[in-house]
Amino acid sequence: MPGRNIVELNANADVDGTKAYEATFPATDVHELMLEFDPKHAGPPICVLSDGAANSKEVHVPPIRGREGRYSSQVGGGRYSSIRITTARNVKAKLIKVKLMGGHAEHPGGGSVPPPKPPSAAGPTPKA
Repeated sequence: MPGRNIVELNANADVDGTKAYEATFPATDVHELMLEFDPKHAGPPICVLSDGAANSKEVHVPPIRGREGRYSSQVGGGRYSSIRITTARNVKAKLIKVKLMGGHAEHPGGGSVPPPKPPSAAGPTPKA
């Protein structure tokens, strides 16, 4: 897809509140984060994205409705080069895959807001 950069990390790691999955990757503009867990061993993930210096961002990633074990969140942009994933409430989980996407992607859970319609497409202007 033009305009989208995707970094995909195969994790295959057990995580919980104290045992984290950590990875580094080439510095990338991240707008969306997607996680895939084993559906039988999924947990509410907490991710920390970092640029390796002073900037970091903590993201509590919500589940995608109807896609068991899958989580996704808009990150809001930022250039990052590492990720650390644990779970909330010390839930034991099996992390399968991590996807970091740049560009402007639609949120699979329906969380993105569509751009406003141009005035000509919004319909007739009411008369006062």
